[in-house]
Amino acid sequence: MSWPDGLIVRQLVATDDSDVEGALHVMVEHEREFCFEPDVTRTILIAQLTGPAALADRHLIVTRGDDYVGVLIVELDLAKRDVFFDVYALPGEDHETTRALVEAGLAAAADVIPSEPGWTISSGCVKEDIALSRALDAVGFEHTRTYARMVRSLAGVSATMPPAPP
Repeated sequence: MSWPDGLIVRQLVATDDSDVEGALHVMVEHEREFCFEPDVTRTILIAQLTGPAALADRHLIVTRGDDYVGVLIVELDLAKRDVFFDVYALPGEDHETTRALVEAGLAAAADVIPSEPGWTISSGCVKEDIALSRALDAVGFEHTRTYARMVRSLAGVSATMPPAPP
């Protein structure tokens, strides 16, 4: 796998505050560019990096000089028999960075999939992220479904908390 010149690629460490803040910056800016309103938070990111499905030794952070420009998060779902990876590139970053992150995700997934039938590799992409969509297409991914995230405000709705279980 080849990376564009000038990039430093290494494991993203969930206990390193600089890595977490750098990854969060890339993810927030990516969501701001393509989803208009970011909803990723530090808590959500830490859960992705350390949760039971996380493949912590496969997460990557990409820097150019002192700037964080890319993130790869890899998860293993034993119940679905699927390895899922998420790619985030800082808006304005070279499309080759996105391509290299997708290839790294595919390689990480291939490394951990057991040699038995029935396993899949999946990733996600918002339709507005053309660079990521093209990079996924280029390595054989196929569109399988489209999601609509819908939100309803509870402002002004009074609710009573249920009693705690015994």
